[in-house]
Amino acid sequence: MTTAPSATATRLLDAAEARTRRLGFNGFSFRDLADELGIKSASVHHHFPTKADLGAAMIRRYRERILGALGDPTAGTAADQLAAVVAAHRTTLSELDALCLGAMLGAEASSLQDAVCAGTRAFFVEIVGWVRAVLQHAGAPEAHADADAKRLIATINGAMIMARSLGDLAVYDQAVNPLVQSLAPMNSR
Repeated sequence: MTTAPSATATRLLDAAEARTRRLGFNGFSFRDLADELGIKSASVHHHFPTKADLGAAMIRRYRERILGALGDPTAGTAADQLAAVVAAHRTTLSELDALCLGAMLGAEASSLQDAVCAGTRAFFVEIVGWVRAVLQHAGAPEAHADADAKRLIATINGAMIMARSLGDLAVYDQAVNPLVQSLAPMNSR
């Protein structure tokens, strides 16, 4: 059983996530976090002995939050479920002017500690698995569902990067919506 993080640990995770989305995981230090929160660096180390511990906790919390919000992949129509995953990412882009935390960490994978890479990999395995379950529940064969789930998640993240880079949210919609619509024959359940 995992215990809930303390208020300070939660604030540290929030600050680290915001900085990672804006600067990348390698773009800040424990001192930056301590300064932002008005605490001593030793306090950061008390909650997260290493930056790898912080990164692993951050991506684990993100994965749990996203998958928790999406819920059961078989609890509605595939159209509604696919719309939910697309909307969640679109909201991150439009309201936070941020990218998916998994995508940000994935882009830095070659320079991240093993624990952070493992957490990032787990995020993608689980989000792809969630989309695959949606598609399989709608009747897609496993091999097609797997390929389409990977294609959708890759398209969502690439579209987020392009839309943010171009400063045009419509780019996200133009890239993602046709793919979701192409999966429409599977959206009968």
